[in-house]
Amino acid sequence: KNQKQTIMTTREEKLLDLLGNDFSIKDSCFDPDLRGDFPCNVNAAEAASLAIAAGVVGLLMVVFLTMNLQQAPRGSDLMNKISDQIKSGARAFLATEYKYLTGFVIVV
Repeated sequence: KNQKQTIMTTREEKLLDLLGNDFSIKDSCFDPDLRGDFPCNVNAAEAASLAIAAGVVGLLMVVFLTMNLQQAPRGSDLMNKISDQIKSGARAFLATEYKYLTGFVIVV
């Protein structure tokens, strides 16, 4: 038990040393005591699967939040009037911006 605690302490010290000295995953994966830990033990297919799964979860969250937002009431008449004015001003701004941007792109 004492030896196990010593190993754990040594391992924790190595992690703290790595974290204190510009820690990077690449450096920790070359350390034999840390090599078996995540993310060092992940192959390319597992890493890609993890990235794809995170993307799908993100897209599902976007759909969920969009549906909740669309179901919410717009607010009072005054709020709707202000919202519509902001919307028309934003559209006018974007139209002007795209007009000048198109001219810039054609010139350049």
